[in-house]
Amino acid sequence: SSRRMVAEDSPHETDVYCIRHHVPILALRGRVMFPGIRASVALPPRAVRLARELLRQGRAGGIGFVAMQPGTAELYNIGTFCKVVAAKEEAYEEARSSSSAGGGYGGTGGGAGGRVLLTVEGCSRLRVLRCTRVAAPFQISTVQLLEDYVGDCSGVTWNSLLLRVQKELLSLLPRVDAPDPLRWPTSASGFGDVVGVLLGRLGVKDRQQILETIDVRERLELILPWLHREARADDGDDVSPSATSSVGESRMQWPLIGVEYELQSVRGAVRSLDDASFGLGDEWGSEEEDIVSHMSRAILEVGLSADAMRIAKGELKRLKALASHHSEYIGVRTYLETLMSLPWKACTVDSLDLPQARAVLDGDHFGLEAPKKRILEFLAVRQLGGSTKGPILCLEGPPGIGKTSLGFSVAKALGRKFTRLALGGMRDEAELRGHRRTYIGSAPGAIIQGLQAVGVNNPVLLLDEIDKLTHSAHFNPQAVLLEILDPEQNIDFRDHYLNTPFDLSRVLFMCTSNNGSLMDRPLLDRLELLELTGYTAREKEAIARSHLLPKQRRLHGLQTPDPEPTVATADSARLTLSDMAISALVEGWASSEGGVRRLERLLGSICRWAALQLQQGAEPGMTGRIVVDAPDLEEILGSPLGCASPTWRRLQTLEDGVAPTLSELADGNAEVVFVEAACAAGCGGLTVTGGLGLGPVAREAMLTAVSTLRSQCCCDEALLSPYGGSVGSLSGGG
Repeated sequence: SSRRMVAEDSPHETDVYCIRHHVPILALRGRVMFPGIRASVALPPRAVRLARELLRQGRAGGIGFVAMQPGTAELYNIGTFCKVVAAKEEAYEEARSSSSAGGGYGGTGGGAGGRVLLTVEGCSRLRVLRCTRVAAPFQISTVQLLEDYVGDCSGVTWNSLLLRVQKELLSLLPRVDAPDPLRWPTSASGFGDVVGVLLGRLGVKDRQQILETIDVRERLELILPWLHREARADDGDDVSPSATSSVGESRMQWPLIGVEYELQSVRGAVRSLDDASFGLGDEWGSEEEDIVSHMSRAILEVGLSADAMRIAKGELKRLKALASHHSEYIGVRTYLETLMSLPWKACTVDSLDLPQARAVLDGDHFGLEAPKKRILEFLAVRQLGGSTKGPILCLEGPPGIGKTSLGFSVAKALGRKFTRLALGGMRDEAELRGHRRTYIGSAPGAIIQGLQAVGVNNPVLLLDEIDKLTHSAHFNPQAVLLEILDPEQNIDFRDHYLNTPFDLSRVLFMCTSNNGSLMDRPLLDRLELLELTGYTAREKEAIARSHLLPKQRRLHGLQTPDPEPTVATADSARLTLSDMAISALVEGWASSEGGVRRLERLLGSICRWAALQLQQGAEPGMTGRIVVDAPDLEEILGSPLGCASPTWRRLQTLEDGVAPTLSELADGNAEVVFVEAACAAGCGGLTVTGGLGLGPVAREAMLTAVSTLRSQCCCDEALLSPYGGSVGSLSGGG
């Protein structure tokens, strides 16, 4: 024959090759395996156990299947290297004899006794180099893995040949009632292998000839006449009834092949032979089949809603019909995994012990009575058997007062899990509601992802910095929160990715904001707003004494190690601040903020100074103690913030026409602003300066002051008419 077959002197057999030793070879009678095709072989349990043991001992990674020459016990030289994907032990009805002379195994049928249905998938062609030993029914051999030879695929002749093969192949397929989807070869080399399985009239010799033709162009030229002959037989030409029946059977078998056999690229299969995925563990199993069976069980166990169950069953059917290399396989599998990972029924039991909850809240935070009272009220309602829907609280106040950390304390007091979602700078609605599955890389929204992470449907979900959501004329993520934070709507919250309702009514939502005026009014209407003012000086002193100073001592190693973990006390600390020092620290360095973040940083500075003093003592690592009093603070921290600031110095020497005012900032803090008025020659007008830093309230106050002045001096018009006024802010304000 002039065709390029795999032979000793073939110029193509060493293009890409791989030698494997100790490969079990199984003989097949009346059947030829092809690469890229998944098929089943019925074997006795003893043969399966032997194959498993042989694969454990060697590094072959699979089994070779070689057809027997018709009428003899000799094997062909070329076969198919397959990986084992599943082994299922069942009793099958006897369909055909699975063994005959020479020990060859035939189709999927087997004896009525216990047989193991071994599912294998062809990876590449192989050539048997030599047989090293026999372990019936296997021949342990050294083989050479072969890859298809693909020449120039850009010419007109090549495209014409490929189109003719596809046209002839399509003419054999059923034109109506075709199953969806049909498996179609993913490469030109796969057409020949598919035809070897599809055409029922081909004998073993013809199929073996297809297998041994490694040149893809020559393989297509080989199968084209056979396809044409099958098409003529399908049109009712002069053929025997048995041949017509054979063609009909092959046409009926094609949809089955499309569902059960998965075509893969031979190149990718050969490259993956060295991967660890070929290593077989204690039990054989198909990863895809294991995934599908696991998902089928999990869908019934997670407690999906009726609508979600309907969608999941439909997607599971799609997953079964898709090959793992299909472009939609990963998307369908990820969607099902997301559905199964959501807490449809899983929840935690609330701790309804009011004294314990009060103790937890008081132990973590000083003050903040409004939110604490509201949480205790919620627990009291739960004790009386009231609604299980969680309140939607919004804590509004200046930075550093503990709004975010209060959410974790609430979760601990209720015995619930806690998750936090930072909304600052978020501007895309899809980040909250999810992306539709039509987009590449789509994923659920942040709300669903948070519930997926905690694994329960009633956590404490903190929406941090809700007033920092970015919105404009083109996008407004606050509109999405209208549904999420509405107790009457979030029972059927529909994420775009899930596309099925999910109940959010049992989630306890907590929001934090610094300035509620930046939020939309419809959103504010859905929130239970709790305004938190800044801490007073006495409250800051208590927080520093009971929370911040012990924390900083632990962080800086200034707490004496105790063999038995106990609550840290002042007696076991290497650094102590007197009550006068704490009062002076708050009044002199941390009085301008509403929270305690600056106070905590100052205490950290004192602790670092104390650590340096201890290490620079007479002996490094000395175990002495340091007591800091009020006079020592200026040496450690420098001049008090108020005394050293320009604002303090200006207050000491106020000039005529300058008035100090207290301005509230957007974050809840305040600062001193100086307003200066000057009189100059003019026509009686008023000029207000201060730029963007001067707010509308201050401007209106200045105009009111001038109007008052005019009303008081109306009796002497000549006093005001020649002059104009100028009022300006020197430090900004509002």
